[in-house]
Amino acid sequence: MVSKEYNLSTNQCISNMDYLKRAYKKIKDHNAQSGNDKKTCSYYDELDELFQKKPWITPLSVVGSNMPLGNLDTNNSSATNLKRPKSALEALKVQYLEQSLELKRLKRDDTENYRDKKLAVMQDLVKVLKK
Repeated sequence: MVSKEYNLSTNQCISNMDYLKRAYKKIKDHNAQSGNDKKTCSYYDELDELFQKKPWITPLSVVGSNMPLGNLDTNNSSATNLKRPKSALEALKVQYLEQSLELKRLKRDDTENYRDKKLAVMQDLVKVLKK
């Protein structure tokens, strides 16, 4: 670059490259959304050659529940083996609900015992005061 009379520091080169990367990614994201017009920038073709297969442009894998079915990786069948069967999920739900109901029952019993003791103490107090 010095031979072509460019006087740029290392930081300036890094900054320019980062700017080009950000601009390229922004344009790729814009063009990927449906309904948007196609955008390009200067050096777009060169940047596309350099970065189109990079993971920060085209992720290696995508996770999300709102993905269209076309983006799913159909070659990876092991992902389906990781799901729990519905019956196991239902059993967990039932177990959780039973535990919750048991805790509520125990709390209700404790409250009832406390109120009974309090009532007995108050009745004893009334008897003492009547004498």
